[in-house]
Amino acid sequence: MTYAALTTVAALTDGPETYMAPPGRATPRRSERPHDNGDARSPVPLPRDCAPMHRRPVIVSVVHSPRPRRAASIPAAARALFLLMLAALTACGPAAAASLGESPDAARLNTRDFFRALALRLGPLTRSDQLKLIRPRYVRGSLMPSRVFDDSAVWTRREGAMRTVVIAGGPATDSRYLLDVRPDAPMPQGVGESRHIMQLRRLEKHVYEWRSSDELAVGDATPAALDVLRRRLLASGEGRSGPELRQLWLRGLPRATAALGRLFAADSVTTTVLPDQSTLVALRISMDATRLAADLPDFARWIDKYGATSRYRMVLEDHAGTPYGLLSLADRVIRIRLRTHGGVMQPLAGPAIDADSLRLRVDLTSKGTVFTVGVSNLLVDVVPVRTATERGWAIHYRHEPEWHLPFAADHLMRGALSRPFAGDGISTRLVARSEPAGSTLIARDFRMEVQESALVRWLSAFGSSAMSEVTVRVEQQKDRFFADALAAFGADLAAQIGGTDAGSGTAR
Repeated sequence: MTYAALTTVAALTDGPETYMAPPGRATPRRSERPHDNGDARSPVPLPRDCAPMHRRPVIVSVVHSPRPRRAASIPAAARALFLLMLAALTACGPAAAASLGESPDAARLNTRDFFRALALRLGPLTRSDQLKLIRPRYVRGSLMPSRVFDDSAVWTRREGAMRTVVIAGGPATDSRYLLDVRPDAPMPQGVGESRHIMQLRRLEKHVYEWRSSDELAVGDATPAALDVLRRRLLASGEGRSGPELRQLWLRGLPRATAALGRLFAADSVTTTVLPDQSTLVALRISMDATRLAADLPDFARWIDKYGATSRYRMVLEDHAGTPYGLLSLADRVIRIRLRTHGGVMQPLAGPAIDADSLRLRVDLTSKGTVFTVGVSNLLVDVVPVRTATERGWAIHYRHEPEWHLPFAADHLMRGALSRPFAGDGISTRLVARSEPAGSTLIARDFRMEVQESALVRWLSAFGSSAMSEVTVRVEQQKDRFFADALAAFGADLAAQIGGTDAGSGTAR
């Protein structure tokens, strides 16, 4: 069931957005009471300066809708979506991206380069003929590596028990992003260039180890500056009411609000300013894929088909179980709760605690064909990485979750299910890394062991059934949606810095 672990996103907590008074007082002071989203009674059109991104004007609802809605989610890209959405919904502070350069001109350039690189890498993508041939093979073989281990067409290098494939990426002349198999690909240098190295090693009979290293050049913004940007984004909602946040979104993030508004609507925004000046923020965001139908019809249908039976729940907590953040997705509604002070996440209730590391507790279920599968209490250790040249996180899956599989299969195949979590478990290292003579890189290193079995073969087929539905059109439209949102977000942040070259979206 490592497929579920690998596709885990962002997720979630159900239940009402209840106010939690500080310890020792049952009734909050006026300044501590939640600010609701006001008396808005109708949707609010976005400013006209964001209209050119879309064929038709985009409307974002700002009122709660009591009508029940079917669930919809995006399992394949939810982690990236969650980070983007959370940033967009909290990026309300003036010139949040000013930290990315020593001058306004440098900050604008670095902001544009950073988000342009991310948007380029998401697509639209063009794959070379060789990559089109081998990609479906290693996707199908991700949980059954023996299927591809001896396939000479897949690998750029075969040596002993090790197999390697190297893929290079970069902007193409047709405004698309070209991915090609290149065994001699150098380290990325130009903005948007990337390199992806995947390795498969046979450890013993039926046991394999996957390793991958992904690098993306994002310009000259230093890892320390990107970390400051992250904290400013988290802090930008502090001390503000729900109506204030809404107005700031409309004024400061018109392009991002329009791009995300094709799928999301912020129904409810409440804030609570606590005595220590930290702020508790609760968001209720509805999803409606019908708004995508005009421009991205295949992606909209795919969301409806595979989102209807998926549920996610994620709690960010310390190792004592104190929650720091909650996110849930169910019935087409996303709920987010977090508390920050100075851009640092704090426990949702009680005194501030300086936690060096946190963990995610994840529950998820998804239905394919006639079976519902899932996991509970999937624990993910998250440790900050802060060095002279890197900022990011080291992420480990070391704790086997509770499995929800048909026919008591988890009891029948315990060894195969336990193997990925043994020892160091599944590990991911995601950092921004500075290079002495080149661009800053966003680097991801991944490691996982797989033990093949009949159950894992079934799970691989179950996961691949959804992938088989991701036709070329669906995948291109999905990439386009996320790339548009990232590019829009970067343009908004660059415009907040101001200056003569900021275009029509100069600082407001």
